[in-house]
Amino acid sequence: MDIGKVIGELMDARGITLSDLTRLLGYQSKTSIVRVMKNQASARALDGFAKRVGDNLKLTDAEQRRFAEAL
Repeated sequence: MDIGKVIGELMDARGITLSDLTRLLGYQSKTSIVRVMKNQASARALDGFAKRVGDNLKLTDAEQRRFAEAL
């Protein structure tokens, strides 16, 4: 599963935009999230992103599985 697609599905399910997600996860700009979505992020950045998602979005069990598989 493509991480960009999973992130897009998470945003769609919550009715939020990339700007909303940026604020929810505590990023200063969208760039970090866009890099993750395009598979251009470092392993360290992916780990940080995963932690922020886990801390700030209440994922269902199915969403958690899909997210983990995509990473």
